[in-house]
Amino acid sequence: MLAKKLSCNQQLDEKMLLNKLVKGDYNAFTKLYETNVRPATNYAFKFTNDIQVIEDSIHDVFVCLWNNRYKLAINYSFKGYLFKCVRTSVLRKIQQREKVVLLNDAGEEDAFTFFISTEEKYIDTETHSILKERMASVLGLLTSKQKEVIYLRFYQGLSFDEIAANMNLTTKACYKLMGRAISDLRKNSLPSWNLLLSFFILLINFL
Repeated sequence: MLAKKLSCNQQLDEKMLLNKLVKGDYNAFTKLYETNVRPATNYAFKFTNDIQVIEDSIHDVFVCLWNNRYKLAINYSFKGYLFKCVRTSVLRKIQQREKVVLLNDAGEEDAFTFFISTEEKYIDTETHSILKERMASVLGLLTSKQKEVIYLRFYQGLSFDEIAANMNLTTKACYKLMGRAISDLRKNSLPSWNLLLSFFILLINFL
């Protein structure tokens, strides 16, 4: 779906739930889980289709979240924090399973794959769905990191600061990745795509 920024009320609700969580409120923890587990799972599927790895990763992240609730420190949104934890957990389990140490850019370049799940594909308006389907047809030409930046920004609505923290990059590097991605999309898009691509770029910049 085309992600949107949280409304002021949603931000206040999330902040309230996080404050309750820090104080040990299990109902607040449950609410945060129910609200975020599905997008976190969709994100995990971008790295692997191994359901056991995904389920174990999500489970471990939320258990860790509950066990460390009293010292929880979230600088941005809860989704941004959760996605970073899920990404780290999934990649670690993939490394352990395949006995591969992904310490360099080349390793992580092979990790993220872009596809649109059924939920992501149809949950939004028809116009946005058409845009996403057309974008997906050329996204395969981008690098893994470029795809991930676009996915987190366009589909999940994370800020560039959150994306940078998630991917262990600087915010400036994230902007550069997005710039290169847009440049590559322009090079590989048909002339009839110009207006559609311009709309996409506006969404990226003002989301």
